Amino acid sequence: MGEGSVGGIRDGPHAEDPQQARRTQRGTLFPRISALAPCRLFRHPVVTQVQCEELWSGKAHIPRMSQVDGLSKFAAYSLSVMDGKRTRITKYDLSDHAWEFHFSKAAPEYWRNLDPYWKGTGRPMRRYFHLDGSQSADPGDKVWGGHECCYCTVTSSLEDGKIREHYVRINRWPRLCVSRRQDWSWEMKNYLCSYSSIRDTDKPGGTGPLFPVM
Repeated sequence: MGEGSVGGIRDGPHAEDPQQARRTQRGTLFPRISALAPCRLFRHPVVTQVQCEELWSGKAHIPRMSQVDGLSKFAAYSLSVMDGKRTRITKYDLSDHAWEFHFSKAAPEYWRNLDPYWKGTGRPMRRYFHLDGSQSADPGDKVWGGHECCYCTVTSSLEDGKIREHYVRINRWPRLCVSRRQDWSWEMKNYLCSYSSIRDTDKPGGTGPLFPVM
């Protein structure tokens, strides 16, 4: 799976590791954060921990970039608001979360009959994305069947930098359109199936990319 594609960018398995990025000198990280945190969000830079906690309350995911040691409350709040509006998903978002998976009504009846979502026989199936570009499922998943899955994210942009299209593809199946809910959780779907990220606000250090993604 290559990292480059004609007219766009593929988020492949060889991109920068978040643990390595976390060791970046603070003198490099903080200027980037300061430049990207929009001061127009606030009339003054006084933001308290209570305000940050109120912002994060009820959210499905807490951005990793807002949890950097030494970051001001103003920057943490600003970056959280920015990241909550982001609809470009990265492999770090995919791999940090567990995902509920179910077929749509348009899927063949055979698959829906194996799907607990439609049969009401248990919790929804779960899928897991990994940083090496692979995908897995829970043991005993009747739909999974032990087959191999590889994924990639594909983004193409216009000349002015605006995103023209952005999607996730698994093997050669129909592309998954990506969207964001108000609680900052992710949804990916096509006409056959749907993925929803599972709440994980208890994860130490937050989730997602360490740096802002435009």
